[in-house]
Amino acid sequence: MCDSPPTTIPSVLKINKQCPPDQEINILLLGQTGVGKSTFINSLANYLVNDNFDEAIHDEMQVIIPTSFYFTDPETFEEKLINISDKKNSKEINENGQSCTQQCRSFVFPFGQRNLRLIDTPGMGDTRGSQQDNENLFEILTYISYYEHLNGICIFLKPNEERLTIIFRLIIKQILHYLEPSVSKNITFILTNARSTFYTPGSSKKLLQVLINEYHDKYHLEIPLSKDNTFLLDNETLRYSGLCKAGIQINNEQIQIYKKSWDYTIKEYERLITYLCQCPLHAVANTLSINSAEQLIKQLSRPIAETIRLIQQNIQLANEHKQKPSKKKTNATHKLPQYIANIGQIIRPNLVCISKCSVCECSWNHHMNITYEYQTNLTYVNMNDNASSKNDDHVLIQNIQGYIDNLQKEQEMIKDIYMELLKFLHVNAIHPCNNDIVAYLRLFILEEHIKRNAGISNDEIIDNLTKTMTQYEHDIDILKKNLAKQDSADAKDVLTAEKVFLQVGNLYRLPINGQQLRDQIDILKFVEAQGVKAREKHIKLPQKAATSRIMHISNNVTSSRR
Repeated sequence: MCDSPPTTIPSVLKINKQCPPDQEINILLLGQTGVGKSTFINSLANYLVNDNFDEAIHDEMQVIIPTSFYFTDPETFEEKLINISDKKNSKEINENGQSCTQQCRSFVFPFGQRNLRLIDTPGMGDTRGSQQDNENLFEILTYISYYEHLNGICIFLKPNEERLTIIFRLIIKQILHYLEPSVSKNITFILTNARSTFYTPGSSKKLLQVLINEYHDKYHLEIPLSKDNTFLLDNETLRYSGLCKAGIQINNEQIQIYKKSWDYTIKEYERLITYLCQCPLHAVANTLSINSAEQLIKQLSRPIAETIRLIQQNIQLANEHKQKPSKKKTNATHKLPQYIANIGQIIRPNLVCISKCSVCECSWNHHMNITYEYQTNLTYVNMNDNASSKNDDHVLIQNIQGYIDNLQKEQEMIKDIYMELLKFLHVNAIHPCNNDIVAYLRLFILEEHIKRNAGISNDEIIDNLTKTMTQYEHDIDILKKNLAKQDSADAKDVLTAEKVFLQVGNLYRLPINGQQLRDQIDILKFVEAQGVKAREKHIKLPQKAATSRIMHISNNVTSSRR
């Protein structure tokens, strides 16, 4: 009898692609530029693989994000640049003090039968100024809106940080404002470079407690701050590994300091991962938060502009049909030709110029990003209401006019709702109300001019689109001027986040155009979600990681549910 072949053990651990989204552990990393978020990710990879200092130093180094630092020779004071990177990723290394992480990206680690996702973000307090901080915050909130939930939000601080007031305003207050307030239960504080304060919180904790108390007194919202959700990390061992790989030797006293750093920090990582796994899941996607409302309104610009053009095209078709009643009473007489939208995916987005140049040499901000295909197909709408044949022509004309009136009412309702949504944006959003819809209308007018030059009769469409664009420009300008005269906090008749979703629901329920509006939003969400997935890096770990101390946490704890 032949022996069965031995079971092949894979050489690497991979993420579980069958893991349900609600079982994944999603952790958002926030902090100033240079505070150590990327180092945290690199270090976790090494702690997942090795349990002790000696193993880690002699084992292959796990490098997820390229990094570099200067080492000063204690004898000559000569500085040497140490690169810790894969050759193909060396361009990502920080240069000239600029933030290395320029956009959000995710690193997904295998974690038992689950996946552990670390969401790396651009640093707040960016070297390029406050405007860039706003751009970074918008990028972060947009990116995380495509994940179902967060298990934790890690706020990275230095233990003796003197700019905590700025950090508190830029990060904690903003996150609590744009996400649902219960997210405060998922906040943890990570104090880096803990060795410099003898593994104590330093002065940062006292100042942070003062700011949290002030926030509570003003907004009546509790932000936990205790040892349970505060973690002291010192990832200097990663640098020592880099020195070893570069062939640089240091004395035994320094080696013992690095060993102590490793022993202390791996315990903190264990405590941190355990804590985050037990946090209640904070729903992000499909929640009625300011952030979700803002993302939805931003997505509406092109769908609404496309719908306005479709309405004008169908009004022209209806008017032409109304003016040509048939002498013969046939079923075709009662069929009103109308365009319906056909929405589809495109392989890659197209950048379309919206300026007036004939040959495009315009700035990038004079372009619109077209992320889905929008075409129209001709169909026929039955105008027969079973009226008597005696008044057939008269009734037909009445019915067609009634249909035109309904199209115009829908366009007016769309405009009224959209202006309410823009007011919400101006008062609440990171990016106040803008002229995106005007830019799209301008693009569509240019396209209609091209059709006319090719011999298509569409003067009525061009005239009405131009009037509509002018009206939107005027109304948006008036809105901005009126809101500029009053404090945003005191602005009247502003929708709540919940009512934003109700109003968008009213758009979706429009009898004629509601469904195609919704279809456009659905495909936009799908395309943007695919873009988020493209920024994920799936991490493979050596097989030995399966039995590491931190990996065992995946078997011992389960997430709480909201």
